[in-house]
Amino acid sequence: MSKPNIQKVLAQLKPDFEEKRQISTPVLLSDSKGSCLKREVSTDLESEIKFWCKGGQKTHDAVQWLRQNIRHKVRHYGKLQLYVWLGTCDLTIKSGKFTSIRSTNNDTVDYLVSKYQEIISIVNEYRDISVTFLEIPSYSISKWNKSRCHQNPENFREDDRLLESQVELLNEHIRSLNLTTRSPKFSLDLRRNRRVNKGKKTIYYFNYELYKDGVHPCSSLAKLWLRRLTLLIAKDCYST
Repeated sequence: MSKPNIQKVLAQLKPDFEEKRQISTPVLLSDSKGSCLKREVSTDLESEIKFWCKGGQKTHDAVQWLRQNIRHKVRHYGKLQLYVWLGTCDLTIKSGKFTSIRSTNNDTVDYLVSKYQEIISIVNEYRDISVTFLEIPSYSISKWNKSRCHQNPENFREDDRLLESQVELLNEHIRSLNLTTRSPKFSLDLRRNRRVNKGKKTIYYFNYELYKDGVHPCSSLAKLWLRRLTLLIAKDCYST
């Protein structure tokens, strides 16, 4: 998708919550991706979202925070619809200002699934909480390192390939964990295609130019992802 296409899609997506009553409070538990969405809040429905987001937050830390604070949050807000958008900071490892792939196999994906299951166990202790896991959008290690002035960011393209594969596998697990709801497929908003071999073959790729630095969405993409989230919220948190 390109930036002009994003504007067209935004104009078409309208959450249906008029003449409905709110039955639960939407909460986004995330890292800096969630903070990017928070900066784009502009409507009444978006203003209802509680953003429990922290830059650089790993899933283990978020689980610990949730375990320690959820009882108080339920008492304060009542019924909660929790959207978990974690994992981006776990699949890579940081060394100084640069990043690389954390694992060349699927160990990190398996670890994240176990942490998601911990969240389910925590939530299951409370009658007034429902949880939806949000799919992780694909992102680029080489683009991040380039934005941090690495001398040879192209050396990380194999890391990008491995990362894209791990993100897709993790998203498959997320789809399995979401029993009664579906997450937006955020990576599809990044996908573009081009024809090669005189138009005989189509190649699909991710347009990481929609990111500010290979990881964080630009303003227009963040608005689109926030809109996709509010479509889900209108269905989950409002009723006639």
